[in-house]
Amino acid sequence: MKKVLVAGILAAGFSATASALPVINGSFETGDFTGWDVTTSAGGSAIVDTFDAGFTATDGNYFANLTANSLVAQNQSWISGTTLTFDWNFNANDYLPFNDYSLLEIKDSGGSVIDSITLANVASAGNYNATGWNTYTYTFTGSGSGSIGFGVYNALDTALDSQLYIDNVAAVPEPASLAILGLGLAGLGFARRSQKKA
Repeated sequence: MKKVLVAGILAAGFSATASALPVINGSFETGDFTGWDVTTSAGGSAIVDTFDAGFTATDGNYFANLTANSLVAQNQSWISGTTLTFDWNFNANDYLPFNDYSLLEIKDSGGSVIDSITLANVASAGNYNATGWNTYTYTFTGSGSGSIGFGVYNALDTALDSQLYIDNVAAVPEPASLAILGLGLAGLGFARRSQKKA
């Protein structure tokens, strides 16, 4: 009976944490976009870089360097309470009224936008100015699947292209999922100890 109970708790723990975002290549340390889909248009580009405009990676050696108009996205699944964190830096290579912008975009599995959050634009960064590295945290309020994406876009013209740097993309399961997994592992350890005594 103890074995069945421990196995059930362990399975529940693994099931809960396995549903969290399995971010692949979140710090781009493969030196490319392995695990990510890249979309560019109107002269946009996306590269994995080690240094640009005086900036280096926040985690490891590499970061994504997106030039307007481009987007990198990854298919994901998530559970309510999962926290997505990432480092970002918007380099406004334009001036107002050309309010280039960068964003985080969450889509459902059908491609509909669930949430779109502006990280920075020319108005908030300042003409020809970079924001410097920042960390953003996003918490999923429901369970589901779809994609997470990071993009940078020109506004009004394509003469000057702003940039978005992304690094250290990670997800942390909700604390309850971690507690269930911990309980399952503790139960497994207890069961093994009981077997040795017997």
